[in-house]
Amino acid sequence: MAPMKKITVEVDDETKVRLIETVTIHHLSDIGEGVKDVVEDFVRDNEGVVFPPVSIKVTEKTGG
Repeated sequence: MAPMKKITVEVDDETKVRLIETVTIHHLSDIGEGVKDVVEDFVRDNEGVVFPPVSIKVTEKTGG
């Protein structure tokens, strides 16, 4: 079984509101679900208001 990896997902929009979350994934196929969850959190935190363009950045978490 492949080891778990942590990825950092950053989402921001035109207003520069930003949400950064760390997500643990078990398989590469889990990345899409992890990113989807963070985007849903971003929209919920902003009460459904998002101003395009929206930026989504996914990086592998390194260190602590």
